[in-house]
Amino acid sequence: MIGYTRLRRPNSFRLRLVCLVFCLAGFAPVAAQEWSRFRGPNGQGVSAATTIPTQWSAADYNWKVRLPGLGHAQPVLWGEKVFVSSTLPDGSARVISCLSTTFGGVLWEYSFPSSEYETHKFNNMAASTPVVGEDALFVVFSHPKRVVAAALTHDGDLKWERPIGEYRGSHGYAASPILFEDLLIVPNQLRVRKDKSPVPDSSIVALERKTGKVRWKTPREPSLVSFSTPCLFRAADSEGAATLSPQLISLSKAQGIAALDPRTGKPLWQARVFDKRTCSSPVLAGGLIFGSCGSGGGGNYVVGVRPGGSGDVTDTHVAYEVRKAAPYVPTPVATDGRLYLWSQNGGIVSCLEASSGKTLWQGRARGRYFGSPVWVGGNLYAISDAGEVVVVGTGDSFDVRGRHSLGEESHSTPAVAGGRMYLRTLNHVVSIGGVRSES
Repeated sequence: MIGYTRLRRPNSFRLRLVCLVFCLAGFAPVAAQEWSRFRGPNGQGVSAATTIPTQWSAADYNWKVRLPGLGHAQPVLWGEKVFVSSTLPDGSARVISCLSTTFGGVLWEYSFPSSEYETHKFNNMAASTPVVGEDALFVVFSHPKRVVAAALTHDGDLKWERPIGEYRGSHGYAASPILFEDLLIVPNQLRVRKDKSPVPDSSIVALERKTGKVRWKTPREPSLVSFSTPCLFRAADSEGAATLSPQLISLSKAQGIAALDPRTGKPLWQARVFDKRTCSSPVLAGGLIFGSCGSGGGGNYVVGVRPGGSGDVTDTHVAYEVRKAAPYVPTPVATDGRLYLWSQNGGIVSCLEASSGKTLWQGRARGRYFGSPVWVGGNLYAISDAGEVVVVGTGDSFDVRGRHSLGEESHSTPAVAGGRMYLRTLNHVVSIGGVRSES
Protein backbone atom coordinates (compact mmCIF):
# COMPACT_ATOMS: atom_id res chain seq x y z
CA MET A 1 0.00 0.00 0.00
CA ILE A 2 1.23 3.44 -0.88
CA GLY A 3 1.19 5.74 2.13
CA TYR A 4 -0.57 9.04 2.30
CA THR A 5 0.01 12.16 4.34
CA ARG A 6 -2.51 14.53 5.84
CA LEU A 7 -1.21 17.94 4.85
CA ARG A 8 -3.63 20.33 6.47
CA ARG A 9 -6.91 20.40 8.38
CA PRO A 10 -7.76 23.98 9.36
CA ASN A 11 -9.23 24.86 12.73
CA SER A 12 -12.98 24.12 12.62
CA PHE A 13 -13.93 27.26 14.58
CA ARG A 14 -12.04 29.42 12.08
CA LEU A 15 -13.86 27.75 9.18
CA ARG A 16 -17.26 28.36 10.78
CA LEU A 17 -16.34 31.99 11.45
CA VAL A 18 -15.22 32.58 7.85
CA CYS A 19 -18.37 30.88 6.56
CA LEU A 20 -20.54 33.16 8.73
CA VAL A 21 -18.76 36.27 7.50
CA PHE A 22 -19.13 35.11 3.89
CA CYS A 23 -22.86 34.47 4.26
CA LEU A 24 -23.39 37.90 5.82
CA ALA A 25 -21.66 39.44 2.81
CA GLY A 26 -24.74 38.86 0.68
CA PHE A 27 -24.66 35.35 -0.85
CA ALA A 28 -27.89 33.39 -0.79
CA PRO A 29 -27.78 29.57 -0.66
CA VAL A 30 -28.65 27.67 -3.82
CA ALA A 31 -29.96 24.15 -4.33
CA ALA A 32 -27.40 21.38 -4.54
CA GLN A 33 -26.54 20.28 -8.07
CA GLU A 34 -23.89 17.59 -8.42
CA TRP A 35 -21.10 17.59 -11.00
CA SER A 36 -19.44 14.46 -9.74
CA ARG A 37 -17.31 13.21 -12.65
CA PHE A 38 -15.42 14.43 -15.71
CA ARG A 39 -17.81 16.64 -17.72
CA GLY A 40 -20.67 16.22 -15.29
CA PRO A 41 -23.72 13.92 -15.55
CA ASN A 42 -22.78 10.91 -17.69
CA GLY A 43 -19.86 12.89 -19.11
CA GLN A 44 -22.09 14.88 -21.45
CA GLY A 45 -21.03 18.38 -20.35
CA VAL A 46 -24.56 19.81 -20.04
CA SER A 47 -25.94 21.88 -17.15
CA ALA A 48 -29.36 23.48 -16.66
CA ALA A 49 -27.90 26.26 -14.46
CA THR A 50 -29.20 29.76 -15.20
CA THR A 51 -27.01 31.78 -12.83
CA ILE A 52 -23.70 31.69 -14.73
CA PRO A 53 -22.73 35.04 -16.30
CA THR A 54 -21.42 35.40 -19.83
CA GLN A 55 -19.22 38.38 -18.91
CA TRP A 56 -17.44 39.11 -15.65
CA SER A 57 -14.25 40.45 -14.09
CA ALA A 58 -12.02 39.25 -11.25
CA ALA A 59 -14.07 41.45 -8.91
CA ASP A 60 -17.05 39.18 -9.58
CA TYR A 61 -15.33 35.98 -8.38
CA ASN A 62 -16.98 34.28 -5.41
CA TRP A 63 -13.47 33.16 -4.46
CA LYS A 64 -10.11 32.12 -5.87
CA VAL A 65 -7.93 29.49 -4.15
CA ARG A 66 -4.32 28.57 -4.84
CA LEU A 67 -3.61 24.84 -5.00
CA PRO A 68 -0.48 23.17 -3.57
CA GLY A 69 0.61 21.90 -6.98
CA LEU A 70 -0.08 21.84 -10.72
CA GLY A 71 -2.79 20.05 -12.62
CA HIS A 72 -5.20 19.78 -15.50
CA ALA A 73 -7.92 17.66 -13.82
CA GLN A 74 -11.40 19.16 -13.62
CA PRO A 75 -12.85 19.87 -10.16
CA VAL A 76 -15.69 17.57 -9.02
CA LEU A 77 -18.35 18.41 -6.46
CA TRP A 78 -20.60 16.81 -3.88
CA GLY A 79 -22.82 18.92 -1.68
CA GLU A 80 -20.77 21.81 -0.32
CA LYS A 81 -17.38 20.33 -1.16
CA VAL A 82 -15.11 20.77 -4.18
CA PHE A 83 -12.48 18.07 -4.80
CA VAL A 84 -9.50 18.70 -7.07
CA SER A 85 -6.19 16.94 -7.70
CA SER A 86 -2.73 18.33 -8.38
CA THR A 87 0.86 17.15 -8.51
CA LEU A 88 3.77 18.77 -6.71
CA PRO A 89 6.12 20.46 -9.19
CA ASP A 90 8.90 17.90 -8.58
CA GLY A 91 6.46 15.01 -9.09
CA SER A 92 7.05 13.67 -5.58
CA ALA A 93 3.36 13.53 -4.64
CA ARG A 94 -0.19 13.69 -5.97
CA VAL A 95 -2.36 15.89 -3.76
CA ILE A 96 -6.13 15.85 -3.28
CA SER A 97 -7.56 19.16 -2.02
CA CYS A 98 -11.07 19.49 -0.58
CA LEU A 99 -12.44 23.04 -0.72
CA SER A 100 -15.60 24.64 0.60
CA THR A 101 -18.03 25.68 -2.13
CA THR A 102 -19.20 28.51 0.11
CA PHE A 103 -15.99 30.42 0.73
CA GLY A 104 -13.24 28.42 -0.98
CA GLY A 105 -11.38 27.55 2.24
CA VAL A 106 -9.27 24.38 2.27
CA LEU A 107 -11.09 21.79 4.40
CA TRP A 108 -8.42 19.11 4.05
CA GLU A 109 -5.60 17.93 1.80
CA TYR A 110 -4.02 14.52 1.37
CA SER A 111 -0.77 13.64 -0.37
CA PHE A 112 -0.08 10.33 -2.11
CA PRO A 113 3.72 9.90 -2.39
CA SER A 114 4.91 9.18 -5.91
CA SER A 115 7.72 10.08 -8.29
CA GLU A 116 8.06 11.92 -11.56
CA TYR A 117 7.65 10.17 -14.91
CA GLU A 118 7.64 11.10 -18.58
CA THR A 119 4.63 13.00 -19.92
CA HIS A 120 3.87 15.00 -23.02
CA LYS A 121 4.79 18.68 -22.74
CA PHE A 122 1.06 19.55 -22.79
CA ASN A 123 0.18 17.00 -20.09
CA ASN A 124 1.21 16.50 -16.46
CA MET A 125 0.81 13.95 -13.67
CA ALA A 126 -2.56 15.28 -12.44
CA ALA A 127 -4.68 15.07 -15.59
CA SER A 128 -7.11 12.34 -14.50
CA THR A 129 -10.30 13.79 -12.96
CA PRO A 130 -11.57 12.11 -9.75
CA VAL A 131 -15.14 10.86 -9.40
CA VAL A 132 -17.24 11.29 -6.26
CA GLY A 133 -20.34 9.50 -4.99
CA GLU A 134 -22.37 9.58 -1.82
CA ASP A 135 -20.02 7.06 -0.20
CA ALA A 136 -16.53 8.27 -1.19
CA LEU A 137 -14.18 10.17 -3.48
CA PHE A 138 -12.30 7.94 -5.94
CA VAL A 139 -9.00 8.92 -7.54
CA VAL A 140 -6.70 7.30 -10.10
CA PHE A 141 -3.01 8.18 -10.38
CA SER A 142 -0.28 6.91 -12.63
CA HIS A 143 3.04 6.25 -10.98
CA PRO A 144 6.02 5.30 -13.13
CA LYS A 145 4.84 2.27 -15.11
CA ARG A 146 1.75 1.55 -12.96
CA VAL A 147 -1.73 2.84 -12.29
CA VAL A 148 -3.27 2.97 -8.79
CA ALA A 149 -6.87 3.65 -7.71
CA ALA A 150 -7.83 4.80 -4.22
CA ALA A 151 -10.94 5.75 -2.26
CA LEU A 152 -11.19 8.53 0.34
CA THR A 153 -14.13 9.42 2.56
CA HIS A 154 -15.65 12.88 2.11
CA ASP A 155 -13.76 13.83 5.28
CA GLY A 156 -10.43 12.72 3.84
CA ASP A 157 -9.83 9.30 5.41
CA LEU A 158 -8.30 6.62 3.21
CA LYS A 159 -10.69 3.68 2.69
CA TRP A 160 -8.70 1.50 0.32
CA GLU A 161 -6.00 1.54 -2.36
CA ARG A 162 -5.56 -0.85 -5.29
CA PRO A 163 -3.00 -1.20 -8.11
CA ILE A 164 -4.72 -1.46 -11.50
CA GLY A 165 -1.75 -2.65 -13.50
CA GLU A 166 1.06 -1.51 -15.75
CA TYR A 167 0.96 1.85 -17.49
CA ARG A 168 2.52 2.20 -20.93
CA GLY A 169 2.41 5.48 -22.80
CA SER A 170 4.88 8.33 -23.30
CA HIS A 171 2.19 11.03 -23.08
CA GLY A 172 1.23 10.31 -19.46
CA TYR A 173 -1.99 9.01 -17.94
CA ALA A 174 -5.14 11.13 -18.49
CA ALA A 175 -8.28 8.96 -18.63
CA SER A 176 -10.74 9.39 -15.75
CA PRO A 177 -12.74 6.83 -13.73
CA ILE A 178 -16.54 6.66 -13.54
CA LEU A 179 -19.07 5.11 -11.16
CA PHE A 180 -21.79 2.61 -12.04
CA GLU A 181 -23.99 1.08 -9.36
CA ASP A 182 -21.57 -0.50 -6.83
CA LEU A 183 -18.58 -0.34 -9.19
CA LEU A 184 -15.69 2.01 -9.91
CA ILE A 185 -14.75 1.61 -13.59
CA VAL A 186 -11.19 2.52 -14.60
CA PRO A 187 -9.99 2.64 -18.24
CA ASN A 188 -6.36 1.70 -18.86
CA GLN A 189 -6.11 1.16 -22.63
CA LEU A 190 -2.41 1.06 -23.43
CA ARG A 191 0.24 1.48 -26.08
CA VAL A 192 1.54 -1.60 -27.87
CA ARG A 193 5.05 -2.75 -26.90
CA LYS A 194 7.85 -1.99 -29.33
CA ASP A 195 8.65 -5.71 -29.54
CA LYS A 196 4.93 -6.51 -30.12
CA SER A 197 4.84 -8.76 -27.03
CA PRO A 198 1.53 -9.08 -25.09
CA VAL A 199 0.33 -6.20 -22.91
CA PRO A 200 -1.88 -7.99 -20.35
CA ASP A 201 -2.77 -4.84 -18.41
CA SER A 202 -4.32 -3.08 -21.41
CA SER A 203 -7.88 -3.29 -20.12
CA ILE A 204 -10.93 -1.71 -18.59
CA VAL A 205 -11.23 -2.68 -14.92
CA ALA A 206 -14.21 -2.61 -12.53
CA LEU A 207 -13.53 -2.44 -8.78
CA GLU A 208 -16.02 -2.81 -5.95
CA ARG A 209 -16.62 0.65 -4.50
CA LYS A 210 -16.60 -0.52 -0.89
CA THR A 211 -13.43 -2.62 -0.95
CA GLY A 212 -11.45 -1.97 -4.14
CA LYS A 213 -11.68 -5.67 -5.01
CA VAL A 214 -11.55 -6.42 -8.74
CA ARG A 215 -15.01 -7.45 -9.97
CA TRP A 216 -14.04 -7.78 -13.64
CA LYS A 217 -11.14 -6.95 -15.95
CA THR A 218 -11.74 -6.93 -19.71
CA PRO A 219 -8.65 -6.99 -21.94
CA ARG A 220 -8.44 -4.28 -24.60
CA GLU A 221 -6.27 -4.64 -27.67
CA PRO A 222 -3.20 -2.38 -27.28
CA SER A 223 -2.38 0.13 -30.00
CA LEU A 224 -2.03 3.78 -28.93
CA VAL A 225 -2.87 4.93 -25.41
CA SER A 226 -6.47 6.11 -25.08
CA PHE A 227 -7.16 9.17 -22.92
CA SER A 228 -10.92 8.76 -23.31
CA THR A 229 -13.30 8.52 -20.33
CA PRO A 230 -16.28 6.14 -20.79
CA CYS A 231 -19.97 6.95 -20.47
CA LEU A 232 -23.15 4.89 -20.12
CA PHE A 233 -25.78 4.33 -22.79
CA ARG A 234 -29.28 2.89 -22.39
CA ALA A 235 -31.17 1.93 -25.52
CA ALA A 236 -34.70 3.27 -25.94
CA ASP A 237 -37.77 1.19 -26.72
CA SER A 238 -40.29 2.05 -29.43
CA GLU A 239 -41.95 4.62 -27.14
CA GLY A 240 -38.68 6.33 -26.27
CA ALA A 241 -38.30 4.93 -22.74
CA ALA A 242 -34.86 3.72 -21.66
CA THR A 243 -34.46 -0.05 -21.36
CA LEU A 244 -32.90 -1.78 -18.37
CA SER A 245 -29.79 -2.91 -20.27
CA PRO A 246 -27.05 -0.30 -19.80
CA GLN A 247 -23.97 -0.35 -21.98
CA LEU A 248 -20.53 1.03 -21.14
CA ILE A 249 -19.21 3.03 -24.10
CA SER A 250 -15.47 3.50 -24.58
CA LEU A 251 -13.18 4.85 -27.30
CA SER A 252 -9.77 3.66 -28.46
CA LYS A 253 -7.80 3.40 -31.68
CA ALA A 254 -7.84 -0.39 -31.54
CA GLN A 255 -11.50 -1.04 -30.65
CA GLY A 256 -12.97 2.18 -32.08
CA ILE A 257 -16.34 2.96 -30.50
CA ALA A 258 -17.12 -0.07 -28.35
CA ALA A 259 -19.70 -1.26 -25.83
CA LEU A 260 -19.32 -3.53 -22.80
CA ASP A 261 -21.80 -4.82 -20.25
CA PRO A 262 -20.90 -2.61 -17.25
CA ARG A 263 -21.97 -5.29 -14.75
CA THR A 264 -19.83 -8.10 -16.17
CA GLY A 265 -17.33 -6.51 -18.58
CA LYS A 266 -18.59 -8.72 -21.43
CA PRO A 267 -17.87 -7.15 -24.86
CA LEU A 268 -21.11 -6.40 -26.74
CA TRP A 269 -20.22 -4.65 -29.99
CA GLN A 270 -17.56 -2.47 -31.56
CA ALA A 271 -17.15 -0.25 -34.61
CA ARG A 272 -13.48 -0.04 -35.61
CA VAL A 273 -13.66 3.47 -37.02
CA PHE A 274 -10.44 5.15 -35.85
CA ASP A 275 -6.94 5.21 -37.30
CA LYS A 276 -5.44 7.62 -34.74
CA ARG A 277 -5.30 8.24 -30.99
CA THR A 278 -8.48 8.90 -29.00
CA CYS A 279 -8.33 11.78 -26.51
CA SER A 280 -11.97 12.90 -26.43
CA SER A 281 -14.79 11.03 -24.69
CA PRO A 282 -18.03 9.60 -26.14
CA VAL A 283 -21.10 11.82 -26.60
CA LEU A 284 -24.72 10.75 -27.12
CA ALA A 285 -26.98 12.73 -29.49
CA GLY A 286 -29.58 12.26 -32.20
CA GLY A 287 -29.82 8.53 -31.57
CA LEU A 288 -26.09 8.18 -32.27
CA ILE A 289 -22.88 7.74 -30.30
CA PHE A 290 -20.05 10.09 -31.30
CA GLY A 291 -16.31 9.78 -30.83
CA SER A 292 -13.25 11.36 -32.39
CA CYS A 293 -9.61 10.61 -33.06
CA GLY A 294 -6.63 12.66 -34.17
CA SER A 295 -2.99 13.57 -33.83
CA GLY A 296 -0.77 16.57 -33.31
CA GLY A 297 -0.13 16.50 -37.04
CA GLY A 298 -3.79 16.71 -38.00
CA GLY A 299 -6.11 14.29 -39.75
CA ASN A 300 -8.70 14.56 -36.97
CA TYR A 301 -12.26 13.36 -37.53
CA VAL A 302 -15.51 12.67 -35.69
CA VAL A 303 -17.63 9.56 -36.28
CA GLY A 304 -21.26 8.93 -35.38
CA VAL A 305 -22.38 5.31 -35.04
CA ARG A 306 -25.77 3.74 -34.42
CA PRO A 307 -25.60 1.79 -31.16
CA GLY A 308 -26.54 -1.86 -31.00
CA GLY A 309 -25.83 -5.05 -32.83
CA SER A 310 -23.33 -7.70 -31.82
CA GLY A 311 -19.65 -8.21 -32.49
CA ASP A 312 -18.01 -6.09 -35.17
CA VAL A 313 -20.57 -3.61 -36.56
CA THR A 314 -18.12 -1.42 -38.49
CA ASP A 315 -19.69 -2.13 -41.87
CA THR A 316 -23.31 -1.72 -40.78
CA HIS A 317 -23.60 0.91 -38.03
CA VAL A 318 -21.56 3.94 -39.13
CA ALA A 319 -23.89 6.90 -39.74
CA TYR A 320 -21.45 9.60 -40.90
CA GLU A 321 -18.04 11.25 -40.42
CA VAL A 322 -17.05 14.88 -39.92
CA ARG A 323 -13.55 15.84 -41.03
CA LYS A 324 -13.77 19.62 -41.38
CA ALA A 325 -12.55 21.48 -38.24
CA ALA A 326 -12.85 18.27 -36.18
CA PRO A 327 -11.46 18.36 -32.60
CA TYR A 328 -8.52 16.25 -31.45
CA VAL A 329 -8.50 16.68 -27.65
CA PRO A 330 -11.74 18.59 -26.79
CA THR A 331 -14.85 16.45 -26.38
CA PRO A 332 -17.95 17.63 -28.29
CA VAL A 333 -21.15 18.57 -26.48
CA ALA A 334 -24.72 17.95 -27.60
CA THR A 335 -28.19 19.15 -26.65
CA ASP A 336 -31.56 19.79 -28.29
CA GLY A 337 -30.67 17.74 -31.36
CA ARG A 338 -27.48 19.71 -32.04
CA LEU A 339 -23.87 18.61 -31.85
CA TYR A 340 -21.23 21.25 -31.06
CA LEU A 341 -17.58 20.70 -32.03
CA TRP A 342 -14.80 22.91 -30.62
CA SER A 343 -11.49 22.39 -32.40
CA GLN A 344 -8.20 22.34 -30.54
CA ASN A 345 -6.29 24.73 -32.79
CA GLY A 346 -7.93 28.03 -33.65
CA GLY A 347 -11.02 27.31 -31.59
CA ILE A 348 -13.28 26.71 -34.56
CA VAL A 349 -16.79 26.11 -33.19
CA SER A 350 -19.20 24.13 -35.39
CA CYS A 351 -22.90 23.57 -34.81
CA LEU A 352 -24.22 20.45 -36.53
CA GLU A 353 -27.57 18.75 -36.83
CA ALA A 354 -26.76 15.68 -34.74
CA SER A 355 -28.89 13.20 -36.67
CA SER A 356 -27.46 14.06 -40.09
CA GLY A 357 -24.15 15.91 -39.60
CA LYS A 358 -25.41 18.93 -41.54
CA THR A 359 -23.47 22.09 -40.60
CA LEU A 360 -25.82 24.80 -39.28
CA TRP A 361 -23.14 27.39 -38.52
CA GLN A 362 -19.43 27.74 -37.84
CA GLY A 363 -17.13 30.41 -36.43
CA ARG A 364 -13.67 30.96 -34.94
CA ALA A 365 -13.35 31.59 -31.19
CA ARG A 366 -9.53 31.85 -31.45
CA GLY A 367 -6.95 30.20 -29.23
CA ARG A 368 -5.78 26.65 -28.53
CA TYR A 369 -7.85 24.28 -26.37
CA PHE A 370 -7.05 21.13 -24.40
CA GLY A 371 -10.08 21.31 -22.12
CA SER A 372 -13.59 20.61 -23.42
CA PRO A 373 -16.59 22.93 -23.80
CA VAL A 374 -19.66 22.64 -21.59
CA TRP A 375 -23.21 23.79 -22.37
CA VAL A 376 -24.78 25.96 -19.68
CA GLY A 377 -28.03 27.91 -20.02
CA GLY A 378 -27.87 28.21 -23.80
CA ASN A 379 -24.15 29.03 -23.99
CA LEU A 380 -20.93 27.12 -24.57
CA TYR A 381 -18.04 27.78 -22.16
CA ALA A 382 -14.47 26.68 -22.92
CA ILE A 383 -11.05 27.63 -21.52
CA SER A 384 -8.10 28.15 -23.88
CA ASP A 385 -4.62 27.00 -22.90
CA ALA A 386 -3.78 30.67 -22.27
CA GLY A 387 -6.49 30.73 -19.60
CA GLU A 388 -9.11 32.70 -21.52
CA VAL A 389 -12.71 31.64 -20.91
CA VAL A 390 -14.66 32.08 -24.15
CA VAL A 391 -18.47 32.07 -24.12
CA VAL A 392 -20.28 31.25 -27.37
CA GLY A 393 -24.06 31.39 -27.79
CA THR A 394 -25.97 28.41 -29.19
CA GLY A 395 -28.59 30.27 -31.21
CA ASP A 396 -28.94 30.21 -34.98
CA SER A 397 -25.55 31.82 -35.75
CA PHE A 398 -22.05 32.02 -34.32
CA ASP A 399 -22.03 34.57 -31.49
CA VAL A 400 -19.18 35.23 -29.03
CA ARG A 401 -20.91 36.54 -25.92
CA GLY A 402 -18.00 36.91 -23.54
CA ARG A 403 -14.27 36.60 -22.92
CA HIS A 404 -12.45 36.60 -19.60
CA SER A 405 -8.76 35.99 -18.85
CA LEU A 406 -8.01 33.88 -15.78
CA GLY A 407 -4.42 35.13 -15.87
CA GLU A 408 -2.88 31.68 -15.93
CA GLU A 409 -2.55 28.69 -18.24
CA SER A 410 -5.35 26.12 -18.19
CA HIS A 411 -5.92 22.75 -19.84
CA SER A 412 -9.06 22.00 -17.84
CA THR A 413 -12.82 21.80 -18.35
CA PRO A 414 -15.36 23.92 -16.41
CA ALA A 415 -17.51 22.28 -13.73
CA VAL A 416 -20.99 23.52 -12.80
CA ALA A 417 -22.91 22.73 -9.60
CA GLY A 418 -25.23 24.53 -7.23
CA GLY A 419 -25.68 27.35 -9.73
CA ARG A 420 -21.96 28.18 -9.80
CA MET A 421 -19.14 27.48 -12.22
CA TYR A 422 -15.71 26.28 -11.10
CA LEU A 423 -12.74 27.07 -13.35
CA ARG A 424 -9.42 25.37 -12.87
CA THR A 425 -6.06 26.78 -13.98
CA LEU A 426 -2.65 25.17 -13.43
CA ASN A 427 -2.41 26.48 -9.85
CA HIS A 428 -5.86 27.80 -8.88
CA VAL A 429 -9.59 27.14 -8.69
CA VAL A 430 -12.02 30.03 -9.28
CA SER A 431 -15.74 30.13 -8.43
CA ILE A 432 -18.13 32.39 -10.35
CA GLY A 433 -21.87 32.78 -10.68
CA GLY A 434 -24.66 31.91 -8.30
CA VAL A 435 -27.40 34.00 -6.75
CA ARG A 436 -26.58 37.08 -4.69
CA SER A 437 -29.28 38.23 -2.30
CA GLU A 438 -30.42 41.84 -2.25
CA SER A 439 -28.80 43.74 0.63
